[in-house]
Amino acid sequence: MMLVAALSFAEAAQAWELEVGRAQVDSTFDVDRATRVAFQDPFAVPPVVVPLTTSQGASSAILRVFNITTTGFDVVVTEPPGEDGPHVAQQFDYIAMEPGVHLLPTGETVAAGVLTTDLFVGFGGSGGTSGWDMASFGGALSGTPAVVAALQSFNSNPSAEPWNEPLSPFLSVAIGNVSSSGFAVAIDRVQSVSGTLASETIGWIAFPAGGGVFDDDADATISWRSVVGGAVRGWDNGCFSVAFGATLANPRAIASTNTRNGSDGGWLRRCSLSGSNVGLTVDEDTDLDSERAHTAERVGLLAFSGDFHVNFGLAEVSVSKSVEIEEDPINGATSPLAIPQSRLRYRIDFENAGGGPVDADSLVVVDALPVGVALRVVDLTDFTTGTGPVHFADIGPSSGLTFTVGALSDSSDDLAFSNDGGASFTYTPSPDGRGVDPAVTHIRLTPKGEFAAPQNGGAAPGFRFLYDVIVN
Repeated sequence: MMLVAALSFAEAAQAWELEVGRAQVDSTFDVDRATRVAFQDPFAVPPVVVPLTTSQGASSAILRVFNITTTGFDVVVTEPPGEDGPHVAQQFDYIAMEPGVHLLPTGETVAAGVLTTDLFVGFGGSGGTSGWDMASFGGALSGTPAVVAALQSFNSNPSAEPWNEPLSPFLSVAIGNVSSSGFAVAIDRVQSVSGTLASETIGWIAFPAGGGVFDDDADATISWRSVVGGAVRGWDNGCFSVAFGATLANPRAIASTNTRNGSDGGWLRRCSLSGSNVGLTVDEDTDLDSERAHTAERVGLLAFSGDFHVNFGLAEVSVSKSVEIEEDPINGATSPLAIPQSRLRYRIDFENAGGGPVDADSLVVVDALPVGVALRVVDLTDFTTGTGPVHFADIGPSSGLTFTVGALSDSSDDLAFSNDGGASFTYTPSPDGRGVDPAVTHIRLTPKGEFAAPQNGGAAPGFRFLYDVIVN
């Protein structure tokens, strides 16, 4: 016999979306406009977008993104004063992530956010205030994470035509003092001193160092790596390899400097790419001088095994309830029948096959006792004495949950009883000579912890409740 338990549960802490892709920005020698890039699938809210400029085109240049919506973004290659303005086409990688603090299916905490500021570092000029702002992850990430960031706005250049002319002021993003809780951030004016700085919005994304896998919306398995390190120097110094720490089949790489050791400022450009590493160099602007050498900078690198869009976070909890006849007063445990005074065992099984966990301490199971039976409120037969009338056990991978049962009168444990049809759960049962209390109409089960989601494409975690009844 299969029944359905009365089940109430919360979905994952927050459904969220992530996309990584490769796009082409048009040559501004050929077109007088920015390039519009469409997301592979629309987002529910405008995401943070961070691209990685490539080394295509010998002139100093950086990609700028703006007009970010739920369906895509504009991008243009900009050059600083000292260059002519137009730039050749670039094929670049980008990451787009919904703002917030999120959990990957494998349990790692990641974060993304935006910050609007007029604080800057660099050689100065008009507008803005010299100094660093602070970005908080909104929750501690493990260790020192990799941070990638980019300007999301074009407020300082409202009437500029960056496809035709050098951009003034010419801007990048500076990152420093990265810790598990946040980092210092500022608009980087590099060596450019022309133009007037207005407040700009900086978007950032942080992943803990390490890696893992997850399935995207097309059920393809995506590998990811997050790396903090390297010693990347300047354009004039060469191309510097940063290893992923794993081999990725179709690598996409996004990176930012995570220090600002060079007084001239700078930003990263990708100069090579293979399945095991990416080549990076720090570029500089050419406003005050033409040299583009740079001291070593530590980088934050995110790498993925191909293009994808994924909506994480929705728990998919299934539940089934079954019953078995354990013994009867005539046959005992040998071919028992469901007759008066028989002992039946109910089993309620749960499984989470979704892309995210169920909120911690939010799972509540309310089960109505079937008509014609009475709940045994003494220790469950076949299990350790003192464990109470309901037994909890994991099935398959660990559920991550605990279930505590104290005395029948204990109002602080995870088991409660109702004698009024489920209207309240303050009743304290009292066993009769058979160990049952016929007055119990419902039981409420509130396991503690976060009901885990499958990890690395593995089996769905699950758990089980068992309890016994006597047929009236």
